[in-house]
Amino acid sequence: MRSIYVYAGIFGFAMGVVWQDIFELGTEFWILLSMLIMSIWILLKHNQCNIKKTYARFFDTPIIGVCVYVGVCAFILGTVRMSLAQDATQRVAHIYDAQLGAQVELRGVIKDEPDTREYAKNIIVQIMDCDNCEISDTASRVFMLIKARPYQKFAYGDEVMIFGKLEKPKNFTGDTGREFDYVGYLAKDGLHYMMKYPNIEIISRDNGNKIKAILFAIKQRYIDTLGELIPEPQAGLAAGITVGAKRALGKELMEAFRSTGLIHIVVLSGFNVTIIILFLLRVFAWLPRWVGWSLASFAVVLFAILTGADAPVVRASAMGLLGVLALTLGRTYDITRALFLVALGMIIWNPYILLHDIAFQLSVIATLGLIFLAPKIIQSLSHNGTPELRSHKFMQTEGGLPSLVQSVKEIISITIAAQIAVLPLLIYYMGEVSVVAVAVNVLTLPIIPIAMLTAFIAGTIGMLSVNAALPFAYATYALLSYILWIVEFFNALPITTLQIF
Repeated sequence: MRSIYVYAGIFGFAMGVVWQDIFELGTEFWILLSMLIMSIWILLKHNQCNIKKTYARFFDTPIIGVCVYVGVCAFILGTVRMSLAQDATQRVAHIYDAQLGAQVELRGVIKDEPDTREYAKNIIVQIMDCDNCEISDTASRVFMLIKARPYQKFAYGDEVMIFGKLEKPKNFTGDTGREFDYVGYLAKDGLHYMMKYPNIEIISRDNGNKIKAILFAIKQRYIDTLGELIPEPQAGLAAGITVGAKRALGKELMEAFRSTGLIHIVVLSGFNVTIIILFLLRVFAWLPRWVGWSLASFAVVLFAILTGADAPVVRASAMGLLGVLALTLGRTYDITRALFLVALGMIIWNPYILLHDIAFQLSVIATLGLIFLAPKIIQSLSHNGTPELRSHKFMQTEGGLPSLVQSVKEIISITIAAQIAVLPLLIYYMGEVSVVAVAVNVLTLPIIPIAMLTAFIAGTIGMLSVNAALPFAYATYALLSYILWIVEFFNALPITTLQIF
């Protein structure tokens, strides 16, 4: 019964965030409304108003009355949280408006791992000073997207001087003819200004967090090792499925992955993170339970930081940590409640992701499909019953470890369920649907865990000895070549996507 109240609160909070994001009403309005609702509720509870007689049955019904009360209060809290985020955005979103279109010189520090694409290298810089801007030093501490040339080498923590033309991000029309909300997509990360191909000079290095710097350095060494062991594009794909590296695979190949419905494996997704969590639990299985699960949890946190903490990774990592905590404490684990609580926490941290982060939306919807649709699909494919993915307990293997994927049949069912769940969202954003997505995913996803394992071993051993890593590199190359062949084969069919609108 309590779960209903929890879901009412989460749903109300999310609706409040959406409402405020669309209509942008002031914080004062919601504070006044909340005080009014609380006053009415107190009057009704103490029988101080004749209105209670009219609505007595409604408010005296425990489930409905409490759900409405919780939902309304959560709705107000959601609007207030979004309003606070909007106020914070307004304080920095127009600081440099007077310099738009002008050549400016900025000094800042690279605050995230550079993202190398085919034609540009995206870096996020926290601006520390602007030499020719008439603004205060405190106001100049904003974040900015810099599109550098792909061959330029930068690292997290570099202090740089930037000279170029200041611009505002603009929405653009994609290959499918749909407009992409690029402004909102960047705004969710606090990016309201950008520069394209400016002159950049590195002033100093190692100005960031030491732990993040070490993790990013290890990651880069691992990626470089894969590049030495495996040719492209297999090396880029191996880096993507293991550590979420956004390597440039070329426009044609990326379009092939997109049209065949397999774009989610190019970078790390919740599916990949689940495999990694299960692998870590098995690695530490020989240790005492508390020690093994604590080490696994710590490794998951480090892995999330290393991969850039994108929404699908954070969602899957947080759910995995909750599952490990439940096992450690001997408590039951409700995967549905865990999903909604993790999503709520992410929305509270950054309310903009609810409407402006497609990866977050797809990750949550796909997981809901896994929870509610996959068991029914498995049951329809099997006469021996079905594992309950919605169970209040983690499924157990012989070693007592949780496992979401126990057979190829379940992988097929999970794939189909996730594709069905995200279909409406994909149609809304892309205006088209892949007619081969289910077939391609069914033929490739069972290979992904093996490819991830061989790629990880190859990259890790290769950092110590290239010759010792060669057998695993050959295996990785063969597995990823199979995946690429499937993608290219289906992409060459006369019809791979169906244009909806």
